[in-house]
Amino acid sequence: MGDDTVRETVVGRRPEAQGQSRGDSENGRMTRTAKLLLIPVTLILGVIFVAVCRLRLVDSDEGFYLLAAKSVFRGKLLYRDIFYTQMPLLPYVYGLWMKVGPATWSSGRLLAALLTTCLGVLLYCHVARLCRSWLAGCLAALLFASSCYVLAWYPLAKTARCRSAAVWRVHGPVEFSSRKALVLAGLLLGLAVDTRLYLIAVLPIFPLYIYSRRRAFPHLAASTGWFLGGLALALAPNLYWALRDPADFYFCNLGFHAIRDQAGLSELSGRKLIRCSRPAACFVPMRAAVRRSGCWSC
Repeated sequence: MGDDTVRETVVGRRPEAQGQSRGDSENGRMTRTAKLLLIPVTLILGVIFVAVCRLRLVDSDEGFYLLAAKSVFRGKLLYRDIFYTQMPLLPYVYGLWMKVGPATWSSGRLLAALLTTCLGVLLYCHVARLCRSWLAGCLAALLFASSCYVLAWYPLAKTARCRSAAVWRVHGPVEFSSRKALVLAGLLLGLAVDTRLYLIAVLPIFPLYIYSRRRAFPHLAASTGWFLGGLALALAPNLYWALRDPADFYFCNLGFHAIRDQAGLSELSGRKLIRCSRPAACFVPMRAAVRRSGCWSC
């Protein structure tokens, strides 16, 4: 063996090799144990969130969202026939669900619990893949299921878990430099904005992230263009309401929120963004620590 090989064997991997190993682990697959635990983790999360959705007291906003969902499938038009103060995606998600099943509050709550369970499972898979450790994935799922914010807001017939799932999953496709992945990331962010308009404020983060990984994205303009194309595709259906009733669309999505709080629209949106990002903030330090220390092995 050469001197370089001996030095690498005795001292440890070189920084380049460590960086490559971390990249491989980040984009690698889950371990066999993590895959075997996927069904038990799903069942446990499902039991927790279904129990919470059955026992938690009724939230005053749930009736507002569910009534809008029932109305759109009875021929009513958002913003013109229904005073709906959010973007239009959520009523159609819950409306389709209630079209298949019973149009009741319990049915809406059940869908919320299922979506929250899916979000917890996605988090488990992501952390288990990132850390190459089933233990890290279980810890992430435990932190998610025990979060007071998640338990209080996510298993409700409201917008919290829809917007969080869409925004949180945006960064996954961006990790890969293919065109399809970038378009998918833009679509996911667009779906989040279709749920709550103020999430458009996070848009500059993703072009900056693409720029920070410019070695993986040699054509920055084209990569950003594919991402923005996916975003525009997801936002395009809003033109139906914006062009049909522009005054009502503007007032329900911006004007009403500008006058409902003395602090004004900007401060109100800032508080909403902070509230939305609280669950994800727990896992940012974990991700940074994994990047610095390398993979966990369990």
